[in-house]
Amino acid sequence: MMQIYNTQTRRKEEFKPIEPGKVRIYCCGPTVYNYFHIGNARPFIVFDTLRRYLEHKGYEVKYVQNFTDIDDKMIRRANEEGITVKELGDRFIKEYYTDADALGIERATVNPRATEHIADIIALIEKLIDKGLAYACDNGDVYYNTQAFPGYGKLCGQNLEDLESGARIDVDPNKRHPMDFAVWKAQKPGEPAWESPWGMGRPGWHIECSAMSMKYLGETLDIHCGGKDLVFPHHENEIAQSEGATGKPFVHYWMHNGFINVDNQKMSKSLGNFFTVRDIAKEFDLEAVRMFMLSAQYRSPINFSREMIEQAKASLDRLYTARDHYLFLLQNAKDGEPGEKELALLEKVKAAREGFDEAMDDDLNTADAMGKMFELVRDAVFLQYLNLAADLLVIFYIALGCWRAAPVTRLLLRSAQNHLDLETNQTMGHFFENIFHALVGLFAGIAMLDRLGVPVSGLLTGAGVAGLAVSLAAQSTLNSLIAGITLVLERPFGIGDYIVLGDCEGTVEDISFRSTRIRSPDNVAITIENSKITAEYIQNYDRRQSRLWKFTIGLTYDTPREKIEQLTADLTAMLQAQPDVQPDGVTIALDKFNDYSIDLACRVYITKVNLREFMQVKNTLNLQILDLMKEEGCEFAFPTTTVDLSERK
Repeated sequence: MMQIYNTQTRRKEEFKPIEPGKVRIYCCGPTVYNYFHIGNARPFIVFDTLRRYLEHKGYEVKYVQNFTDIDDKMIRRANEEGITVKELGDRFIKEYYTDADALGIERATVNPRATEHIADIIALIEKLIDKGLAYACDNGDVYYNTQAFPGYGKLCGQNLEDLESGARIDVDPNKRHPMDFAVWKAQKPGEPAWESPWGMGRPGWHIECSAMSMKYLGETLDIHCGGKDLVFPHHENEIAQSEGATGKPFVHYWMHNGFINVDNQKMSKSLGNFFTVRDIAKEFDLEAVRMFMLSAQYRSPINFSREMIEQAKASLDRLYTARDHYLFLLQNAKDGEPGEKELALLEKVKAAREGFDEAMDDDLNTADAMGKMFELVRDAVFLQYLNLAADLLVIFYIALGCWRAAPVTRLLLRSAQNHLDLETNQTMGHFFENIFHALVGLFAGIAMLDRLGVPVSGLLTGAGVAGLAVSLAAQSTLNSLIAGITLVLERPFGIGDYIVLGDCEGTVEDISFRSTRIRSPDNVAITIENSKITAEYIQNYDRRQSRLWKFTIGLTYDTPREKIEQLTADLTAMLQAQPDVQPDGVTIALDKFNDYSIDLACRVYITKVNLREFMQVKNTLNLQILDLMKEEGCEFAFPTTTVDLSERK
């Protein structure tokens, strides 16, 4: 059964839909005054994936995502451009679909617009007033009465008094309580407005989602989702409005995705790292952006960078290559009973499918699910490269006149596929591909010259021998290639490992047949020829016991000192109790304390040295830290930032 982390209960819960076989989901959509940015893209992609997976499991999913097409930002921009708010909304709804389609996001079952549901919104406000949960002011504004709703604050885990003390609120003499919020706003000069019992005006932001979600999905929803920044006040206010009006639970499962940082910094226009999806589309295929967004568990923070998109694109290319390879095998399969290899492959496919479903059932863990897919990818890539290697060597032997050796070589390479480590062959594949492309160009040139009457085909064998002689003369290059092949096959270390090579040390970034590139602790790239890397040259590798994870927790400036001290003690105890953390390897210290922010500088030594295992542990701990902070009522002024620094201890 699928488990979903419920923001309201702060734990994973077994997913049980209200109506068997059917799921009702509401996802907060964009405010359509501009192109949506990459921060918006994450929830759109993540919860589109949730919808697709539930449909894959056989559920009938009704998916509603709204368009906010009336608010202050829209009014301001429409006035600047000299157009109506509706014209602005029409334009950017169309642009939303353009970018969302490119990201592979399925169209929602319904995309309601706030301005087309004014009657529904007014009816809901009237019901709240009748129940004493909202009140009209003399100026035409209508506010929600938060003091009249006992459950206010249950989603974010704080009571009304705590929320009031920690909030930054504009003083409004019309409010009965500082936390009251507008459900209807009286018209101001130059603003669009609709008739209502309280005069001309327009709806507040929060009320539109309550009205539209209940209209299309009923008074109780299965799942309501959005970005973590919407937990308070938007989703908290939706609960107050909807449950206050109906007296029924509004949502069974609340899901919220983590923040996006850009190059390890919070995304903001002032830092110049604010990108719309349309901006990114000028540089990258948006399918690679989708791949990147799903490469981490949705609740954890994720760091956006061009390098990460490039890596996602490479992974996507590998997936397509593997898919094409398996389709080829399927289309060219012979009739009859499957042999030993076919049965083994079927078992691998079955195990990967089960592992994929198991990961997705664990709170939509797309990162682990992708890992299961790439187990099949490695098999496909290996077989493809090995076959290519055999074909290339046959071409070499024929070119050299040693055609009798070609079948033997092919047979040896075909049989080797059961013995070599599948994870070593990505580098080999690039090597053989480059050779293949060079040979294709060579033979195409020879064929062209032949057609022009130049007698070069008869010199093919001699050219091959001359080429071999040149290769033998370049002894250092040949030695480097041999060392590289040995290095790739024996794999004394891999990409992501921290190693010490002679006088230099760092994290392995790339391994080719000619050289190995590492990144030093001070961020310097060092390239070392493989011919120099021997068992004796790799020093202190076994002495490395841990990796250091450094991160900063930013708290709101008004967090009491006693709460900071309690959080520090509880966080230290929690981390020290983890099996993959050195008991004496946790340090948390107050780094900044002023009128603007409070920073806790944290250092945690994780005993998993391999980079992939380290990242898995780090991401798991990240979620536990966020959960602990929620339990203790600590609010972020900005999202947690992480910096990985390889250090030996």
